[in-house]
Amino acid sequence: MDIKVKGPAPSQEVLAAISEKQVGMKKAFAENDPIWVANEFYTPNAWVFGGEDTWQGTEEILELYKAVCGAYTWTYESMNTVATSEDSVLDFIYGRIDSTSDDEVIEYKILFGWQKIDGDWKCITQMFAEGTW
Repeated sequence: MDIKVKGPAPSQEVLAAISEKQVGMKKAFAENDPIWVANEFYTPNAWVFGGEDTWQGTEEILELYKAVCGAYTWTYESMNTVATSEDSVLDFIYGRIDSTSDDEVIEYKILFGWQKIDGDWKCITQMFAEGTW
């Protein structure tokens, strides 16, 4: 599906920085490193919510990722990325986790809100729902 949200496209530099974070997420899943996710991918006050669940802040997000890092692999595809300011970006992605122990696969529609803080791009919010775009 083609997702188009009106707004300026981020620079190639910004897209590369966000892509680097997603590559880090993939590596953290593979290496069972939820601490990297909680501290390097998200801001300390980030919100993650989907379905009936909400996680806020480093400690709660760490608990979320302790349950999935190592147990699943992470795959993603950015569908549309929009700059909302010089220091803020919305990234609509397709995400997928595959169990490392059985055939379970879960697909997600995800919106990541990114913010540049002290020169580093971090996720300030993530909203997700099961399914595909």
